[in-house]
Amino acid sequence: MKTLYILAILFSLSVSAQAPKFELTPQGFTSASDPEQNYLVIESPELDQAQVYKKALTYLHTLYSNPDEALSVIENEQITVDGYAPNSVHRNGMHVFDMDYNYILKFKDGKLRIDAPTFELTTFTDHKQVLHLVWTKFSFNGSDLGIYGKKDKLKSDRAKEDLENHFNAIVSGIFKAINSASDNW
Repeated sequence: MKTLYILAILFSLSVSAQAPKFELTPQGFTSASDPEQNYLVIESPELDQAQVYKKALTYLHTLYSNPDEALSVIENEQITVDGYAPNSVHRNGMHVFDMDYNYILKFKDGKLRIDAPTFELTTFTDHKQVLHLVWTKFSFNGSDLGIYGKKDKLKSDRAKEDLENHFNAIVSGIFKAINSASDNW
């Protein structure tokens, strides 16, 4: 019986220790666990606001080759990230898009809020092409395409998956950085 109790505690700890995730909908990114929220919250009650901020900022510095260009900060309160990911989103086998994106992190004692990312997807073949979140019109020359179409029907599983994977990997990294036990190396 004791073993079952210990396993139940360990399972509940592992479930609670998972990073929150974004899900892409026709309305943009929402929390996968609460679609009414367009943000995620990472909690670490043992840390004060400055500690949460410092751990997140330190992690973000490892993600970007030029963090001074990508990160705009209000110390201990907010970090705005303006990123660029070339050839990161596939619509299908023929179209690969570059992504310009933005997201904001906000800090409180023991908490970090990550607002839903915004993004623009473009590529150049023989002309500029744009992959919109939702595109319901017809594009005569193929320069405007959509991840979602009429009646919010998903048109590109691959683009949705690429976008979710990109941002959820960032969230997971921040989650691990915030909840790391120590700064020893």
